[in-house]
Amino acid sequence: RLISEYMMKRRKSKYLDNHKYKLYQGRDGRWFTRFPIKPSGSIQKAFKTREEAERAIVAFYEELDETPRIKDVFYAVMDRKYKEGSISESTVTRNTYDFIRFYSDLGEKRIDDVDSYVIEEFIREQKYLHSLDTKGYSHLLGVTRLIFKYAKKMGFITFRIDDVISDMDWGKNAFRKEREDSDEVFLDDEVRLLSEYFKSHPTGKHLGLLLCFVTGLRIGELAALRWEDILDNEITVRRTETNWSD
Repeated sequence: RLISEYMMKRRKSKYLDNHKYKLYQGRDGRWFTRFPIKPSGSIQKAFKTREEAERAIVAFYEELDETPRIKDVFYAVMDRKYKEGSISESTVTRNTYDFIRFYSDLGEKRIDDVDSYVIEEFIREQKYLHSLDTKGYSHLLGVTRLIFKYAKKMGFITFRIDDVISDMDWGKNAFRKEREDSDEVFLDDEVRLLSEYFKSHPTGKHLGLLLCFVTGLRIGELAALRWEDILDNEITVRRTETNWSD
């Protein structure tokens, strides 16, 4: 009990110390202070006693502390969908990669600290920051929809993320061209020159790429190889490693 009371006193002191608005007594004997409201305003409230005002301040910030951060919402919806069986482990991995890539900063904010304007500006910023093509942009929208549809369902926000996305107007040249498969193929002379270079500079990476040239292994298959997959000069491909990028 003593520990509990001590923790409550510490939490109360923290909220009161961090309350940036003045708490003062008016001429009529009442106590006044202001409370922040979104997006950047405040509202004044009056109380009969100082104790009543302090209780209101503590209650206000306690309620804020109960609001989850954006990253909490993301991991909650991933966990729920995976347990329900509606998404696979590879989808969880891909979405987590996208979330870390795009939401490393915004993910720390509380979910009700953002509105439709903030999200639209965030999407535009990420699009230009990462020079996204249509595939990368769809990954950004995919993880964004997951977060904010769930947040709307749980009552953390009031706007619909699909409305925000549909209202965004991109020009026809807004996205960089995606690479064609033909752009990824080496010519025979290029393969020969690269192979000679890899042999003369035998690092682990170069030898791995040389093995791909010789055997036709894909990078994901090479990355997932184990010693037990190689027997009598034969390679058995049993697995692949997958990663996602633009």
